[in-house]
Amino acid sequence: MEKSQFEKEVKELIHTDFGVTAEVEILNTDSLEDLGFDSLDVVELVMNIEAKYGAKMPDSIYDFITTESNIGELIDVCYKEITE
Repeated sequence: MEKSQFEKEVKELIHTDFGVTAEVEILNTDSLEDLGFDSLDVVELVMNIEAKYGAKMPDSIYDFITTESNIGELIDVCYKEITE
């Protein structure tokens, strides 16, 4: 899977599963906190990515992905995990 496709699908998950309206354009520089995520939402998003792609993210991913992380960072870390 191309990274651009993965990025598109993760942003769709954010729109559909976390109540971010379709009118809101999600930029890679947006922090998860700016989109209304709390720490439990971050865990749920990672779990949704795991379920969608049949991947298991290591617990250490939460050392890199926090509410202060931006969408680009989340996509980079998760894409690396699902393509290895």
